Amino acid sequence: AARQAPPPSASDAPSPGIPGPRILAPRIEVELVDRFVAAFNARDLDGLAALLEEQAEASVVGCVQEDGRQQIRDGSLHHTMFDEEGDPLATRVELWGETLIVLRYSLQGERRLGDVLRLEQGEGGVRRLRYYYFCPQLLSEAAHDLNESAPPALNGYRYPSRETS
Repeated sequence: AARQAPPPSASDAPSPGIPGPRILAPRIEVELVDRFVAAFNARDLDGLAALLEEQAEASVVGCVQEDGRQQIRDGSLHHTMFDEEGDPLATRVELWGETLIVLRYSLQGERRLGDVLRLEQGEGGVRRLRYYYFCPQLLSEAAHDLNESAPPALNGYRYPSRETS
């Protein structure tokens, strides 16, 4: 089962325009990122999962932590590809000295940046995947620095609470 992720720390995200310590960008082969983008946009869930190491980790920063290829496949990858509104499309970008993936959603008649994904490569594929979906300041900075024509789709800081009766 998915476990609660620890709160985000300064080392979890790039720090655009913010003075202070910066982390080294994880090394990742552009070809692996491009394969991830292609599988995502083709809605090839099994192909996407195959790019992950068996013991990969994923986090929706500040919300959810997933361990292992199968849990990531059945959890965050499935949800992002098939359950989110706006038909997200992935694009590889160079931003803040890193190769990242931006998801743009079709909302209010235009494509709007709504997520930034950071992949870290291991020996056998993607070792770690971070979604910055609930990081509105980071999404705003990314949209600004990428000169996006539409404002970003900001998602707040966590999933909406579910009322029980």
